[in-house]
Amino acid sequence: MKLQVLTFLGFITVGSGDVFTHEESEDIKGYLETMMGCHNIPGLTIAVIKGNDSWTLPLGYADTAAKRAVTDETLFGIGSITKSITATLIAVMIDESEGKITFDTPVSELLGVGYQFPDDFQTRETTIKDVLSHRTGIAALNLAMLFGIPPGISREDFSKLVGMMTSKPFRGEMLYSNFMYMLAGHITEKVWGASWEENLKTKLFQKIGMASTEAISGDADITGDKYARPYVYLRGEVVEGDPSPFDISTVGPAGGLATNIKDKVKFMRFMLNKGKLENGTQLIKEATLQQLWQPVIPLPPFVVFMMERLSPQWPVADISTGYGMGWFKNVYRGRRNMWHAGGLHSYNSLLWLFPDSDMGLHISMNGPTSSSSKSPQNMLVSALYYVTDILLGETPWLDRETVCTFPKPWLDLAMFMPPPDKDDTPIKPEYPLSEYAGSYFNPLVGEFSVTFDKSTDQLQVKLNKLDGVLVPKRDGSFGLECKGVYEFLTWPEKDNPMYMYNAVFIRGADSFDGVDLVMAIPIDSPIRFQVQRVDDVKTEL
Repeated sequence: MKLQVLTFLGFITVGSGDVFTHEESEDIKGYLETMMGCHNIPGLTIAVIKGNDSWTLPLGYADTAAKRAVTDETLFGIGSITKSITATLIAVMIDESEGKITFDTPVSELLGVGYQFPDDFQTRETTIKDVLSHRTGIAALNLAMLFGIPPGISREDFSKLVGMMTSKPFRGEMLYSNFMYMLAGHITEKVWGASWEENLKTKLFQKIGMASTEAISGDADITGDKYARPYVYLRGEVVEGDPSPFDISTVGPAGGLATNIKDKVKFMRFMLNKGKLENGTQLIKEATLQQLWQPVIPLPPFVVFMMERLSPQWPVADISTGYGMGWFKNVYRGRRNMWHAGGLHSYNSLLWLFPDSDMGLHISMNGPTSSSSKSPQNMLVSALYYVTDILLGETPWLDRETVCTFPKPWLDLAMFMPPPDKDDTPIKPEYPLSEYAGSYFNPLVGEFSVTFDKSTDQLQVKLNKLDGVLVPKRDGSFGLECKGVYEFLTWPEKDNPMYMYNAVFIRGADSFDGVDLVMAIPIDSPIRFQVQRVDDVKTEL
């Protein structure tokens, strides 16, 4: 189903409060409508709080076919903003322990036997702070977030495999890790004896009043009326996405929550009130909360490289100072900005808190996904820059023209993309395609099945929820072309495939011993699959 031209009239509502004047509200609404029009955004919701006042604005459609409007009640997936909430839950756990647990407590003391990090020293020394600040050196395991993990493996089973993860030097640099936030969620399970989902509900959400926030799981119907339906780019068109890729329940503590703007107002207010509930109860000590926001480690080299290219380009200063525990820290226009972004396929969100100015902003949208020329996070960043400037009483440095081109004219993101292969001569792999076929296995991710299809002269692949094809490349690797429900990851544009992963086969004496799946953009370590008897390995999990 193709996305029809959107008409926003008739269901736009502007929130109440003294945050903005009527003229400022209409200005922001016009800016966001322009952004949605030029970027094909189906639905969007934004909230701003300033002191005791709040302002919310739902726009567009939660369901384009049914013309169901986005409201303040509509749920959107918030992706990795879930990490800031998991870190907040850990802070509740620490304060509830009355000194028995701190951020410096080794996780081995909480997990017990059976949990092994890459070496004995790291097993003894890894603390909660290490886990929450991404400085364990253990890989992100984005592959599992995208395509799922082997069926039947619980959060506890998965956590016990941490020692098998690809790793860099312990506390050497920031390596953003979804796997570590799954482990953080599991720590609350070990301490409290209930699931991460239940702990969130009873220890945090019920007390804050976040009655609608929930984990996206197999029984969460994101095509129902509670949710904004997901929309993706597929061969140049915006279409509704399949719901199955959004169930990441095992890795849920890293990015599996969905919420609405009413609940986000409550969460932002709780954080800006320094851990105090509306009834005056201090749920989290201010000192504990401040530790979450205190930078622990600089950003990783690739992100620093990007920031060094980006920051000097803007007309105003937005300077990154590092990552705390579940929160990035920036300084925008001289004000401390604690933030986190989140993306889960078509759902994208951005949360900014200005603790020293008692201000917070949250924005979510339900599509579309990234293409080589459009980034959903850039769209949200431009929106919050504009709204923040008005909130601060500053003249916005973005306008109705640059909202459609941002980050141009200051920066062209095409400079970070590999040049297209203009050589149209056929590519012939080094070995016959049939020799690459086989069953490759990784205990963390499962079986990577490669089959040679004689009828199409292609290598067909299967990995958990993923079906795909391996496309030969001139450097000897193969591009992973996604098919089926994940086709949008490879084909957001009509004639320009994007290979998120490349397969590099490892040659033994007379056959292939394994294959590495390597991210095209170096934000995660390669995942190695070995040739072996899959059934034997699975019995060890």
